[in-house]
Amino acid sequence: MCGRYFLLSDSDTIEAAFGVKPDVPPPPRYNISPGQPILIVRQDPLSYAPKREVAMVQWGFIPDWAKEPTVGGAGPFVNARSETVHEKASFKNAYRRRRCLVIADGFYEWQRTGKLKQPYRIDLGEPGLVAFAGLWELWQGPDGTEVETACMITRSAGPLMEAIHHREPVIIPPEGWDDWLHADERDMKVYGRWLDIDPPLWTPHPVSRDVGNVANDHAGLLDEVELEEAPREPKQGQLF
Repeated sequence: MCGRYFLLSDSDTIEAAFGVKPDVPPPPRYNISPGQPILIVRQDPLSYAPKREVAMVQWGFIPDWAKEPTVGGAGPFVNARSETVHEKASFKNAYRRRRCLVIADGFYEWQRTGKLKQPYRIDLGEPGLVAFAGLWELWQGPDGTEVETACMITRSAGPLMEAIHHREPVIIPPEGWDDWLHADERDMKVYGRWLDIDPPLWTPHPVSRDVGNVANDHAGLLDEVELEEAPREPKQGQLF
């Protein structure tokens, strides 16, 4: 899964890429975690006209039919799987009409070696704007409370990621943004093909375990560190 990412790009960079600008300039965020507000690009949610907008929503997808935000204890959903997103009850309606792009500069993933979990910053060689494939939804609670939420779509890890983790976020390249955002459910084959393209050339950078604490949100989290060696298992007869 993808459970942490970072966004450093400013309003001008976002506008240059997507043609729309956030209403409020976003500050650099070095450790974005589920449950927090995130920036997405989507089409006009009222008319579904081919007009983009930047919106701030909650990271943690709640289906529109859910009676409670925990979705029976299974959610909110941070990620959806590309292989089943078109058929799962939680996501299929949003997949047909409410696709979005989650704006980021890169993400974090953890590699497990024995008892050691090493976090990595994953980007395209250095931080730079990318667009994760996502879904958004408007959920209304029993008391009338309305919450806009979103999740990312993940896929099986490609050759450059599989040694670290078995999943990675789907990246939609700029030439696919119009297809992906176009809210015409008749064109499912057109936008669905972007889930199957080759993954980008990710570069992993080992970083401090401080990124594991959601309270930490500073530039030092991006700094590359020396890898620690995994502790060796003691040989038999050398336990004490």
